[in-house]
Amino acid sequence: MPYGFRMPATPPSKTPPPGRPFVREADCDERPTVVRDFDPEAALEREYLSSVGSASAILVVAVSPEELKTLALDNVSGFLLSLMDGATDVETILDISGLPRLLALRHLRSLLERGVVVIASGTRAR
Repeated sequence: MPYGFRMPATPPSKTPPPGRPFVREADCDERPTVVRDFDPEAALEREYLSSVGSASAILVVAVSPEELKTLALDNVSGFLLSLMDGATDVETILDISGLPRLLALRHLRSLLERGVVVIASGTRAR
C-alpha cells in the first residue's frame, strides 16, 4: 500500500470502549435529534438587519452636506447614502441598490455606527 498505510490486522471490535455502555438502536425510545443546517449568511443578515433597526426602518442622513465632504466615505457608502431620501426603507434601498445584500447591510450598519445616518422610523411612511 502507498505511503506506508497498513490495514489493521483484526477488524474493529463491536464491543463498547471501557467505561461506556453499549446501546443498540433498538433499545432507544427517543427519535434521533435532527440537526438543521446552519446558514451563516442568513445569521449574518439577521444580525445586520437588527443593527439597522429592521428591513422596514427608514434611515436619514444625520450630517450636513459640508460635513459629508470631510468624511472618508467609500464609493459603496456614498452610493447608499444617495438613496436615502427620508421615505425609502432599508429593504427598498437593498433592492434598488443592486449590491450584494450582505455588502449593502454591512455598509448601512457602518454608516449608522459612525453617526452619518440615523433611524428616523421603524416603519415605512405611506
